[in-house]
Amino acid sequence: MLILLTIPFAAAFGTATHIRLEHQALAATSACGVWALSAGTLLVPTTPTRTLLRRKRLRQWAYEWKQLDTPPG
Repeated sequence: MLILLTIPFAAAFGTATHIRLEHQALAATSACGVWALSAGTLLVPTTPTRTLLRRKRLRQWAYEWKQLDTPPG
């Protein structure tokens, strides 16, 4: 869609505006790509850590509930 919008601008204002719009589109696409890669880079290592901590917490809860079920003494 961006390419379709740049064609009339290029015809009306010359190639300098067309090239500028292409550079802006390229910059926006690059920024989105960098954001996606950095978000993935941060998310991938934290997911196994959260899973392991969740398992540990659930095991601790199960142990505590089991202790509550046993009679004292």
